[in-house]
Amino acid sequence: MTLFLIDKYVWDFWTFKRGDLHHIFYLQAPRTPNDPDLRHACASVGHAISSDLISWELMPDALHPGQPGSWDDRAIWTGCVLEKDNLYYMFYTSSSLSDGGKTQRIGLATSQDLINWERHPANPVLEADPLWYEKISDPGVSEEAWRDPYIVYDKDSNQYYALICAREKNGSSDGRGVIGCARSHNLIEWEVLPPLYATGEFSLMEVPQLITIGDRVYLLFSVGEEWHSLKRRTRLADPSAYLCGMYVLSSDHISGEYKLCSEYGLLADEKGTYYAGKIVFNSTGDPLILTTRQYDDTGQYLGELTDPISVGFDSEGKLQIENHSDE
Repeated sequence: MTLFLIDKYVWDFWTFKRGDLHHIFYLQAPRTPNDPDLRHACASVGHAISSDLISWELMPDALHPGQPGSWDDRAIWTGCVLEKDNLYYMFYTSSSLSDGGKTQRIGLATSQDLINWERHPANPVLEADPLWYEKISDPGVSEEAWRDPYIVYDKDSNQYYALICAREKNGSSDGRGVIGCARSHNLIEWEVLPPLYATGEFSLMEVPQLITIGDRVYLLFSVGEEWHSLKRRTRLADPSAYLCGMYVLSSDHISGEYKLCSEYGLLADEKGTYYAGKIVFNSTGDPLILTTRQYDDTGQYLGELTDPISVGFDSEGKLQIENHSDE
């Protein structure tokens, strides 16, 4: 059984496990069969819980766009949830109607129960730094990409790091997509850092997730087929190396050198059947992937989440999909 809503599209999501329950927070918007892309301009955050990652119980919506005139009054986009000192922190992406949603910023809401969320007075807590990243005021920039925050704690430095879908300031336009980075000691005040990963091979790298399994760090991201740069296409003559879907990098440390586990992606195809997946862990600690199922065999947009997909490792310790077939 997938997480499917009759009246709403479901796409990008993030999870948090509390006790035996998995909480999933997901982007949702009314179904508009004539143009599913309209969902991006009116997205809010839904909430559901599950004990097995298969059967889901809907909960009250978690977050909606802010009041008219606020920095986040247009739509809510992808974020993450973590816990610190018995308080839950939800970081989320948003934009303003005042500039047509062209400038993306990152905000924070907090909760004591994962149900009721209150916006933080310091919002927005994270904005792109022009020292490293494109700004809407730069020549030729039509959208200031600064979205999809994923926050991790690094015990070695006693710091929190935010990984962000962003675009660096210089270089060929089709290769400026990077995993942006920022750090904080308290989750409120942030120092924006240079990109964590930048190769000039993608124009965007969406919905990053960083996880540690054993002694390896894995960094997942998703790209559209058109986001593979000319540099990458020239380097890799095989068209199956630049598909739409999920890719994964690996390293021996959060700040280490990252390399693609496979040029061909973890879960990618020509039409982008699956997108924006995340690693989750079941009750026995096994890694699984939940992902958005975007399209059916006819190319119609579905807007639903998959059941968990098994993940394994090859002889070199690289993530790979196990025993998966299209639903």
